[in-house]
Amino acid sequence: MRMDTNDKYDERTKPFLDRDIVKIVKIALAVISVFFGGGISVYIFSSSQTFIIDGNEVRVERSEIREVYENNQRLEDENARLMLENNRLTDDITTMQRQAEGVVIASGEMYDENIRLRDENIYLQLENSRLEDVVESLNYILQRRTTNTINVSDTQLQLPSNEPFLRAAPWYERYQTIRTGTAYMLGNSYLNSIFGTGWSHHNLNMEYSTIRGVIGRGDGSGTSTSSINFIGDGVKLATFSVDGDTIPYEISVDVTGVRVLRIQINDIGRRSAYIVFANAMIYRTS
Repeated sequence: MRMDTNDKYDERTKPFLDRDIVKIVKIALAVISVFFGGGISVYIFSSSQTFIIDGNEVRVERSEIREVYENNQRLEDENARLMLENNRLTDDITTMQRQAEGVVIASGEMYDENIRLRDENIYLQLENSRLEDVVESLNYILQRRTTNTINVSDTQLQLPSNEPFLRAAPWYERYQTIRTGTAYMLGNSYLNSIFGTGWSHHNLNMEYSTIRGVIGRGDGSGTSTSSINFIGDGVKLATFSVDGDTIPYEISVDVTGVRVLRIQINDIGRRSAYIVFANAMIYRTS
């Protein structure tokens, strides 16, 4: 059998094509019958089909059936494409969410690193101030040794009645992060200061009567309440508190007869204000 290439099919192949069409129609009718509850009767003809729906005879051309089938196939393909697109968009959203989480994590790490560098910078500044204060204290002690004189007539050593506290009685023992040197409150610098957290011991040797100075909240610290205690030979002499709203204020502590003074600065956590005890002067017993 030979088929002309210009013809879709000849009379010999037509029965086979019709048979394929019938198969397609049966499939389509099976689908349609689902929607109509099976109330469809079908008669198969070579060029068209006749449907009886609810008692009415409906004649449908084979080309119309083919068009319905093709449209149905097109809709299925479009639905599959949309499902793939939806899956792609879902993956994109998930990726963006993970990227956003990564940005948040990176931002938090950068913030923590910035805080660490800031704290380290503050520590280095304080340590530098402490070393400057030590050098200044040593120079002062040397100066005292060369300028203080003994009156031969009454053998009494002539000493000043008051002097910077940390020069007269620098700490000889400390605990935790207690520092001395220059500190800052409300943007102003204060010399001869003691600050941080913990305690320090100072030898007064029962030679002094009063300590005076200024206390307040150190710049850049938290706002929760902290306290500073002055303890002489194990006995609490005075307690002062500082929080985020505290304006630097003057204090005076009686240290008459005290041999060892303990200055103890307490806080209640990372958000606590750190206390600065600044411009401290100590007065000798007259």
